[in-house]
Amino acid sequence: MKTTSILLAIAISFGFIPDLVASETIESCVISTIEPPDDTYYYEYSEVLFGTGVDQEGNMIDEATEFTLPKKGPIELAVGVFQDDPFLTSKVYVDIYDEDNELVDEFYIEIDTEWNWFKFVVEFDKAGTYYIDLYNEIDVFINSGTVTITED
Repeated sequence: MKTTSILLAIAISFGFIPDLVASETIESCVISTIEPPDDTYYYEYSEVLFGTGVDQEGNMIDEATEFTLPKKGPIELAVGVFQDDPFLTSKVYVDIYDEDNELVDEFYIEIDTEWNWFKFVVEFDKAGTYYIDLYNEIDVFINSGTVTITED
């Protein structure tokens, strides 16, 4: 705590933190040192679910593992990822593969380290089976989910 106070005092003296904010914060300043889990077993009870949406409380809407592609256009699905404990990562990397193990898409989403669930939307425009792999910000495997898209 002394190191934190010294660093905060230096930041104040060089004008990096306004005195008004610092004077209100210095007594309760806590710097988070949460490290992302470096072992996949931390996430062993997580779930990856698919649906047409996720409500405000984190409940999947029309949850299923198989969906039908509309005649016109792609289908957008919500992917909900849940676990009892916080995910303890600020980024989640998403890799999507098709049934031939070809990479279809990859991206990352930013989340709060204290969240124990989050959602994102994926668009599919072809029938097939897709595998979604999730990794934390230091490339530790979180979980995967499988969804099948059929033609109408």
